[in-house]
Order: sequence, then C-alpha cells, then structure tokens
Amino acid sequence: MRVTNRHTAVVCGIAPGDEGDVDANNRGVRGLFAAGFLVPLEAAPAPAARDDAAALQARFDAAWTEREAAFAAELAEVRMVRDEAEARAQARDAEIAQLRAELDEATRPAAPSPPAPGDTPKPARTRKEG
Repeated sequence: MRVTNRHTAVVCGIAPGDEGDVDANNRGVRGLFAAGFLVPLEAAPAPAARDDAAALQARFDAAWTEREAAFAAELAEVRMVRDEAEARAQARDAEIAQLRAELDEATRPAAPSPPAPGDTPKPARTRKEG
C-alpha cells in the first residue's frame, strides 16, 4: 500500500513527508495508520475537498471582515455617545460655577456705608482709672 509519512521520523524506511510502500497487514503499520503518522494516498484529500476547504475559508474571511466592520461602527457610535456625555457634563459644570458665583455675590455681606455728611462718629468710651 502506498502511504505518506506524516511522522517526524523515518517510518518503514520512508522519510518524513515522503511517500512509500508499506505492508498494510503489519500490526505496527496499522498502529501508525490509527495514530495518523502514516496516511494512505487514497485517503489524501481530493481536489473537491480542497475546494470545499477553500470555500469554507472564504466564507470565514467574509464573515470576519463583516464582523470587524460592524464592530468598528458600534465602537464609533459608543465614542460619539461618550463625547456627547462629556460635553453635557462640561456644560453642567460651567452652569454650576456660574450659579455658585451668583450665590456668592448675593450672600456677600454688604460693606458698611460711609457716614453721612455732618455725622461725626461718637468717641469711644474710656475707662476711668482710679
């Protein structure tokens, strides 16, 4: 039986990756078949199977590209919402600062008014010593 050696070592005189003939009735060869180290050439993938694999890879690539585009669009939307929220927060902070300034102005104690003309301040009382 003609096989391909998939093992990393020489098997039945066949170098790794090469093709050769083996006795399919040999118990050791059957064990190597079961382990996948020797692959019968008849079992090698047919061109149709390779075409199916290529079609599957193409479908996967298309789905991956579509998902990346959808993710990019979703990320852009999230960033836009974040930017709008930050702008609203900044506007709110500015409004709070303005209201705080107005409140400080309204609650500031009034400065004493200057004396009217002709009013003289009374002298302070002093203590008599004695």
